[in-house]
Amino acid sequence: MGASQVEPSPEESVKQVGLKAGALVVGIAAADAFNEYVPAGHRPEDFLPGARSVVAAGAKGPTAGAWRSPNHEVMEITGYDFRENIAVHAMADFIERELGYYAIQAPSLPTAGHQPPMSMMLAAVLAGL
Repeated sequence: MGASQVEPSPEESVKQVGLKAGALVVGIAAADAFNEYVPAGHRPEDFLPGARSVVAAGAKGPTAGAWRSPNHEVMEITGYDFRENIAVHAMADFIERELGYYAIQAPSLPTAGHQPPMSMMLAAVLAGL
C-alpha cells in the first residue's frame, strides 16, 4: 500500500516557488490587515484593487565580494541590493499562471520625498517574518 500524496495548499505552493527562486523566507498576510496601520493610498488595494493577500519575501543581501568592491555602483548595476525581487517575480508569475489570480510586485521605493508607497517592513511583520 503506497502512501497517498497530499497536494500542497496554494499558499504553501507560492512559498515553495519563492524559496526555490532564492528567497530565504516567505510569508503571506491578509491584504486588509494593513488597514489598521496605514492610511489610504498606502494599502495593498490601492495598488491592486481586490487584493486579498500580500506575499512578503526576504533574501540575502549582496555577496561579500560586492561589499568589498571599491566601486559602490556595483550594488546598483548588478541588482545585488534587490535580490528578493527575483523571488517576488517568480511568485507573481506562478500566482497568475497556476492559481489564476492577478499579482504584482508592490512598489517599495519612494517616488517622491522619503515615504515609500507601501511599507515592506509592515508587510514582513504582518506575514509573520
